[in-house]
Amino acid sequence: MKNNLLKPLVVLSFLIALLSCGDDDLMVPELNLDDQENEEITENTVDEDIDIRHFTTTSLSDIEKLYNGEILEFATSSLEAHELLTSGYVISSDASQNITQQIFIQDQAENPTMGVVIHVASEHIYRQHQIGVGHEIQLKLHGLGLQKINNIYHIGKYTNGALSAIPDEEFENYILKTIQSQTIIPKLVTIAEILQSLDPESTNKPFPAILVSLDNIQLVEDDLGSFYGQNAQNSTNFNQVIKTLTDCTDNLKLSLQTNSNSSFSEHIFPELNGSITGILYGNRLIIRDTNDIDFTQERCQTASQSTEEGIVFSENFESISTQEELIALEGWKNINTAQDIPVYWLANAYNDNVYAEIRKGGENEAYESWLITKPIEIGSNRQLKLSLDINIRNRNSDNLDIFIVDDVTDTEILYSLENNINMVPQTENAAYEFSTIASVINIPENLTTFRIGFRYKKILYPTLTATTAYKIDNILITEE
Repeated sequence: MKNNLLKPLVVLSFLIALLSCGDDDLMVPELNLDDQENEEITENTVDEDIDIRHFTTTSLSDIEKLYNGEILEFATSSLEAHELLTSGYVISSDASQNITQQIFIQDQAENPTMGVVIHVASEHIYRQHQIGVGHEIQLKLHGLGLQKINNIYHIGKYTNGALSAIPDEEFENYILKTIQSQTIIPKLVTIAEILQSLDPESTNKPFPAILVSLDNIQLVEDDLGSFYGQNAQNSTNFNQVIKTLTDCTDNLKLSLQTNSNSSFSEHIFPELNGSITGILYGNRLIIRDTNDIDFTQERCQTASQSTEEGIVFSENFESISTQEELIALEGWKNINTAQDIPVYWLANAYNDNVYAEIRKGGENEAYESWLITKPIEIGSNRQLKLSLDINIRNRNSDNLDIFIVDDVTDTEILYSLENNINMVPQTENAAYEFSTIASVINIPENLTTFRIGFRYKKILYPTLTATTAYKIDNILITEE
């Protein structure tokens, strides 16, 4: 017997009630909920012991349209008898424990347009629920919520305005495995395409969390000889290990995330060249197991970084694997001009995203804390574009400036106040939410190389305790 479907008018009223919060001017995206779009849910498509009531199905792409920047609750108690349902194909597996307590799904087995990560408090999803790569699952959205963090959509249990992992004992209340299964075809991409999609002025949206494949890839020399579960320096950071991949065409780099508790963590990482498949998670790649790596070709001699794609410099801090670590990237400078005040730029992370952070100045004496990039080569074009992601919290003063820096010696930072880029907004962000800022920069004619310097300047105010804190990420310089 067919399920009774919500009339389109009823569904629209539900969505307006859910999202408007009394704002009559809020535009509600139109979902594809025509009768022909709704799938019939029967006992032949889901587990027989699950109580299936009446559902209205919608796509992952339509769910994306509902998101307005705040945590979205999918349903309310007023719709107890009618619930939204979405579906997708699983692209992750925890069989080897490199990915845990997460299920990544995308809307199509091939050429996907949308992907999300579902957070679950279950340690062995594959073993307990027999859900693996290629399986179609249906997700009951009543009681769940949606949040976008750094271009990745997350779904979890909605409670008191926040998301948490779906409890293991409630797994089958929300996640239904169907009899459908498809071979997932990874989307072939390049590192240049990934980096360009993160450019705020790119004509393309950032890639969603989908399964991708990259060719002509190899591990950077510094990471050669290391285990999957260890950095080249033979150190581990909790469960997360970051390695760096590079391509042989443009010498661009992409971070690879592995888990030190995976079943293959003590295997040597392949040192040759080839293709790699994994889940694209913002500015990094996550493999499911060692079958995702096919490095069987001879290593290439990487050429100098090409500006053919317009990328001059990029840094996402993902190569730093230790939280609260003093940033000491190769060629970079992390300096406090008041040597007796230990306030420096640190690396920190939230939801697997690593960023640079400078804490509030507090009541300390006046000082300047600088984070300065390595030297950047200048090509034929001196007019460039600088973009980055920034988070500003607890703002009561404006302490951050960004400069074009000539050079750094052992005793001096060489820069001119005229080269202040003046791009830091005088606003405040929600916790861990980043805004993207961009500005055109002109490199002085007398420089053959330059650096970008981030200066946190603490002035001693007799009556003011500085509370402003800054986080920066995804620094990108491109040719105009």
